[in-house]
Amino acid sequence: MIKYEKEFSFYIVNQIFELFSRLCGEESIIPQYRMICNFESNVGINQYVFENYQYKDCTPGIKVRTDYDNYTENGFDKTTEDFLFDMEYKHEIVIYNNFNNCNFTIIFDIMHIPYETFFFNHFIFAYFRVKKIVMQKLLKSPDEYMNETNFVDYRNRSIFSGLLCGYEIESIISQAVTDYFYFCYGIDINLIASLSCEVYEGISNKCGVYIPRKYVGRGKRSGGLTIKLNEKVDFCSHEVRRIRKYMEIATEQLNMVLDINRKIVGYTSKPPNKYEGKLVINGKLNWRFSIRNYEVVFCTGVYRIINKNNIEKPKINLHNIPFTLTNRQKETVSKIMCKTQEQNHGTTIVFGNSRQIKEETKRLTFYNRCIQISPINLIKNMDIILNITSIDGAILVDFNGNCYAIGAIFDGDMEIKGNIERGARYNSTVNYIERQKRKGRELLAIIFSEDRKIDVYPESWTPVEI
Repeated sequence: MIKYEKEFSFYIVNQIFELFSRLCGEESIIPQYRMICNFESNVGINQYVFENYQYKDCTPGIKVRTDYDNYTENGFDKTTEDFLFDMEYKHEIVIYNNFNNCNFTIIFDIMHIPYETFFFNHFIFAYFRVKKIVMQKLLKSPDEYMNETNFVDYRNRSIFSGLLCGYEIESIISQAVTDYFYFCYGIDINLIASLSCEVYEGISNKCGVYIPRKYVGRGKRSGGLTIKLNEKVDFCSHEVRRIRKYMEIATEQLNMVLDINRKIVGYTSKPPNKYEGKLVINGKLNWRFSIRNYEVVFCTGVYRIINKNNIEKPKINLHNIPFTLTNRQKETVSKIMCKTQEQNHGTTIVFGNSRQIKEETKRLTFYNRCIQISPINLIKNMDIILNITSIDGAILVDFNGNCYAIGAIFDGDMEIKGNIERGARYNSTVNYIERQKRKGRELLAIIFSEDRKIDVYPESWTPVEI
């Protein structure tokens, strides 16, 4: 029985970790919960503790009382619901399941960070909702499994395999995000998807929206509106076409503002207040939502969580490039990269020495493969970086920060095998760099994907995600 409970606990804890790993990508930003699994059965009460997803100890459990246990001469002392409420007051999450022959309680503790941990909690709840039927079967008669030989079913699989996320992981993540937006902000996630797909006079939707939390009295703006509407507009599904027109006014600099009743009240150039989340729509089925230090990003049908602190401080080792740069040149490359990360969509920067960049600009211009410009130093003109990277194609920059070409389209025969999992931007850039390498040119490419992933090529630099 002890072995059975421990295996059951391991599967649940590991699957929650897998869920967060799929969502976050980078293990360092996964919230580190302390998980305590309690089992009450006719065999006894046992507790299994996991610190940061690692098993630590097994101790006698905490018994969650039932109505019968709370009965005294004066009537019921405290109901199970009251007791669970007391536990939830002391802990981040308490999930209680009363099965046929076993009560299973799992407690999650973490340093409470408002909004951020509340967001991650929704993914835990979604997992348990999806897996509750499986858990009911596994805990129906746990005392039947007294040794490891009984932990395999007739198909030679673990009896706990039903607890695995597997193909359900995307569904679990989608449910959690949907619940979070509805219960915390009163927003239907389908409305955001619909708005991102809308076009206005043939132009895709790109805008910023401030959405206050759902709680009454919070998120109310007393002022600070650059433009105030006399007539408020409902931010709901039956007003999609009207909202799309109003969104034409909203940009990264001028953001649409909703009130606590989900109505558009105006626009502001100021940052969001304490109780507002910022939604940024970047085109068809491409949007992101800020939650303090985190952003939930939806791109090409996949949700991801990124840490905004990593955007401001990218983890890139400039000492590992395959050719020598001065400290000043390394600083130049870093500054241009950091500014380019603010771009809403993907782009590419190719760096090289001045002679090579000039030669390649001349060649690509001759074949109408780029737009040649008078050399401009991007370090002295940082504000234009987002402008010149907003059009399709790459920009060509020397290691001193001088830009010679924009909108570059890379040509050439295939030099290496492509990566079918990556898009045209990544594969064409990598092939181009390899082709130039055969000509004796040492070029460095920084590829910014729309899902906020950064790849540095040549591969002697480790690709990073932000």
